[in-house]
Amino acid sequence: MLRTMVAERMDVSVLIVRAQFSPEDGVSDPERVDEAAENAASVIREEVECLGGAVTASIGSIWLALFGVPRTGEDDPERAVHAAMTIRDRLGVAAAPAGPAAAAACGVSVLAAVATGEALVRYQPGRGEIPPSVSGALLEECHTLLSLTPAGEIRVCDVTRRATEFAVTYHRGDSSPGWQVGGFRQEYAALHAVPVIDREYDLDVLRGLLQRTRHQATPHLVTVLGEPGIGKTRFVMEFERRVAANPEAVRLLMVRSRPVTDEEPLEILYDLVASCCGTLPGDSAEMARAKLTATVERLLEGEEERQWMLTRLRPLLDAEICASVRGAAGDVLVASRQLLAEIAGRGPLVVVFEDLHWADDVLLDFVEDLAPSVGSLPLLVIATARPDLLKRRPEWGAGIRHGLTLTLEPISDAAIDRLLEFLVSTTAGGPNTSSGGLLKALLEGADDDPVARRAQLRHILASGSASLRDERCGAGSPQTAAPDPCLPRSAGHPYR
Repeated sequence: MLRTMVAERMDVSVLIVRAQFSPEDGVSDPERVDEAAENAASVIREEVECLGGAVTASIGSIWLALFGVPRTGEDDPERAVHAAMTIRDRLGVAAAPAGPAAAAACGVSVLAAVATGEALVRYQPGRGEIPPSVSGALLEECHTLLSLTPAGEIRVCDVTRRATEFAVTYHRGDSSPGWQVGGFRQEYAALHAVPVIDREYDLDVLRGLLQRTRHQATPHLVTVLGEPGIGKTRFVMEFERRVAANPEAVRLLMVRSRPVTDEEPLEILYDLVASCCGTLPGDSAEMARAKLTATVERLLEGEEERQWMLTRLRPLLDAEICASVRGAAGDVLVASRQLLAEIAGRGPLVVVFEDLHWADDVLLDFVEDLAPSVGSLPLLVIATARPDLLKRRPEWGAGIRHGLTLTLEPISDAAIDRLLEFLVSTTAGGPNTSSGGLLKALLEGADDDPVARRAQLRHILASGSASLRDERCGAGSPQTAAPDPCLPRSAGHPYR
């Protein structure tokens, strides 16, 4: 069936990255420059997608990414700027296969620009393989900002600056339009030192269900619902930290849904299987297959069982043949479920599916059936979603014996005011510099208006992208050893 493109005006954040590669000292090595460009493209795509964006176009040394398509989020500007900073910081190393020395030999220079506002976006619903396109004044503004940006710097428009100044420092630099990015505010990096408020009872519910799952070997499905910007990511991160602090080891895996595409189930299953095996974004296909093989061999004793699982899961780890197994997605789903069951059979396992409202029906069925289908095992499945999920699936979780739905409500004014009092007291007493810095940023952004202060603090508390790169996508450091899935593991382990 032929699907038509949809043209829609929407609020988006546009990121343009330019990575120039030129040999130094007059030494010309086109092959090395081409290799560096290919690796740079991989780094850019990885960082953009990790933070919820999409690379939509590239030409030569320039890449274009969009944040907020097909759905706009309150933190799109924050994610775009964060992606720009991580790309700039990584490309000096990752753009060259041999590391920093090779990068220097290729003469890598990186600059980026971010613009936020309304733009005309064209996309084809339900077809993620066809990238959206953007046109209009916003794209021109971003191009202009890029042309004024020195190598190694990032420049943003005023709308982006105002939306992100609670998290990022800026300076004018010169009389040209736009603002130069300084870096993350120290208090933003220490965001999670701030006490969690109005969420203790919900966290206690999750903690209790984990204990019940652990000691009674009773699988549970918990759905955490909340409006955009309510703080679902922060809530899950706080639960993850509490799991990691528990002396009893628990293995925790996290995957994030992306906007619906024809390949959505396999994309998410790739993330899930990669997490199980300790596969990192920079791993080659051979390394990924080796880690999968080592994992399956430790989990399964019978050679026939091993080969059955490997035959169905190996294609997931090879991008070139992943599309060919879409017709056999059912077998891949069965094998993925069995892999999780084998891991849970060796110790308590928590699997978190974020942004499930974006998942297609195949993945929704997989998540909903996961806990009931594994038998008596210590498995806790947590799914976060917007209320849109219940519009699509009004009976979601209704037939599950051990199913529960938590709805996160907005943080109350009283709780916000108590937190403000705490920040003021720690600032006056001097023991908590990160809280004091947060209060300073809050006052800078909201002046003396109590309503504005509350709104600003709610926005900061709901923010999760400061930790997404390190906590969701790995720190980017080269590691080769796969984790031992036969042993329970703390959520604080580097493999997630």
